Amino acid sequence: MILKVSIKDIAEIDLDEVMEIEEVAYPNHHWSRVSFENEISNKLATYRCALTPKGDMAGFYGFWQILEEAHITTIATHPDFRRQGVAKTLMFDIIDECYKKVYHP
Repeated sequence: MILKVSIKDIAEIDLDEVMEIEEVAYPNHHWSRVSFENEISNKLATYRCALTPKGDMAGFYGFWQILEEAHITTIATHPDFRRQGVAKTLMFDIIDECYKKVYHP
């Protein structure tokens, strides 16, 4: 089953949910909240999340883009929403966002 999600930019208000996913996705080596706070204000970075129709955060990603090169810094899906196409949707969104930044700034 493919879960329909909407994608939005991550704001500081979203960081509690980001941290919940981050800690279960990467239990021993997860980023700190301060790291995410710094990243979402970084002009070279893009951080976005996937929301379910009920408004629950299903996953998120981050990447840095410099000119035509991008580096994915993080990507994670909440365990409750794995194997439902969320990560695939996030990856397609990364590609779309990179394309927009290079060809339609």
